[in-house]
Amino acid sequence: MEHFTIPREEPYVHVGIDEAGRGCAVGCLFIAAVALRPEDLEILREMGVTDSKKLTRRRREELEELIKAKALTIRVETIDPSTIDARNLNQVELEAIERVLAKIVNEVKAKGFKVVRVVIDLFGREEQLREMVEVLCPEAEAILEHDADANFTECSAASIMAKVARDRHIDELKQRYGDFGSGYPSDSKTRSWIRAYYEEHGSLPSCVRRTWKTVKQNAPQAYLEKRRRAKASRRRILMFNKKEEDQVG
Repeated sequence: MEHFTIPREEPYVHVGIDEAGRGCAVGCLFIAAVALRPEDLEILREMGVTDSKKLTRRRREELEELIKAKALTIRVETIDPSTIDARNLNQVELEAIERVLAKIVNEVKAKGFKVVRVVIDLFGREEQLREMVEVLCPEAEAILEHDADANFTECSAASIMAKVARDRHIDELKQRYGDFGSGYPSDSKTRSWIRAYYEEHGSLPSCVRRTWKTVKQNAPQAYLEKRRRAKASRRRILMFNKKEEDQVG
């Protein structure tokens, strides 16, 4: 059970961050960040906000409206397959989280609130995520855990926002390319669609991640070997954050 010890009259928020579509072979990756007051977290939990994977699509969309009504601010970032194919996925996701968190922090600050807790459903290297949170929110508690979307309401809310965004994105792709199932490698319908599409067209659409093993196994001629690159130096987060502050101020 979560415990909220911050007095309601204080202008504080908790921020949850989660993704949808990280492991799929078809479609974009979505990163969502949601800032919520402690008292609204209690309301959302009581209304059934939990890990999006445990909810039906209809229920996610119902809760999306409730989250929008309660959140101080929400950010959703989209990462397209070409970006994922060109770079290391963990680094791409880390930078996307950095961008949405920097924007959330400055929007919250502009509204007179302060971020006191950041909860992220953990991926990749924990130390890099923790360093980023410490730079952007030096006074905030950082909770970086696997399954945080099931254990912390702020992260559950972000999970729902990211999943709803991906659901709608997949709907749009299916209207254009036909029914390819869930888009995940474990889905036989997705694998069959990749094979059939390549056989018919001689290429794959831009919504497919061509560096994925799923493509190598089902449309090998379209597969791209991901190039190894020297690790780029970390962006200067403080400079990015300062730029965001200047835009808000």
